[in-house]
Amino acid sequence: MKSTNIIYKPIFIISIIVLFLASTSAFSIILFLINKKILFNTKDIDLLKLIFQTSFTLMGSTLSGLVALLVFSLQFRNQKKEKDEKQEKYYNLIENEYQLNLKEVNDLYESLQIFTTSEIATILISANNNGEKTTEVKELLNIFISKMEFTIFDSKKDEISFENYINNINRWRRIKRIATYLNKCTNELTQKDNIETLIELSFREIRELLSHRN
Repeated sequence: MKSTNIIYKPIFIISIIVLFLASTSAFSIILFLINKKILFNTKDIDLLKLIFQTSFTLMGSTLSGLVALLVFSLQFRNQKKEKDEKQEKYYNLIENEYQLNLKEVNDLYESLQIFTTSEIATILISANNNGEKTTEVKELLNIFISKMEFTIFDSKKDEISFENYINNINRWRRIKRIATYLNKCTNELTQKDNIETLIELSFREIRELLSHRN
């Protein structure tokens, strides 16, 4: 989810500046030392020829450095392109999974509109206490729970772009909470008040999701 483009672009620019300054400084130091007769005695050598030869060496080193930076830049661009494509692929997979889950949530919500939350809780507590498996509401909820799928979301949510993660994580988590709440109501809780509370919370979450449906 981290944006590497923000990090590497300044590094590339700084590297070029440092290379240029280093090359210029090295050449200036060499000329200074020659001029002060620390490295060479200018009476014994052709200073112009030496400067000319040194310039070509310096230019060759500079060009080699620039080529290396160019190769690095191209490699980074290719890696970033591959990463962006992979992030977009994972985002699309998660979104497709979410849309399928959202359809199941919508269908369930419409089916349960004929009942109040209290009636649903009463039906579920009766089924749980008597060990019945055939009540219409409980079967409906069990089918819903079995259809809900979060495999891609759980495994790939951290591999999408930071922007897509921030923009979508709340609704993705909300639909998972709904499935968790309804599963507890159907298969775990035994007290009517607790079941009714979670059903009301689930319905509130569902209405929020559907109100922002694309």
